Amino acid sequence: MAESSVQMSDVVIVLYEDKGHMLDDLVLRLKEAGAEVADVDAENGVVEATLATVKARMIEKLEFVKYVRPVFNWVADLSQPDPHNRDSNDSDDETEDE
Repeated sequence: MAESSVQMSDVVIVLYEDKGHMLDDLVLRLKEAGAEVADVDAENGVVEATLATVKARMIEKLEFVKYVRPVFNWVADLSQPDPHNRDSNDSDDETEDE
């Protein structure tokens, strides 16, 4: 893997039943640990997130995390701009100004 890329994972994080913590605080701690939280199922204590794969073990060691299950892994190429971040007004048509 090149230096300009990083292995990423979509994960499901299962939390221990509430041990005196507020769920919002636990989600904030996951974000501080490097997780991009996509969804929180408060009723079941489950969080869907994206993170650098190397951070999965660190997050799994947090005292309120029961386990981390990787769902999908991929390599993010940091040297190329992400086409999903393009402005919708941008166009690939070079003849547009003619």
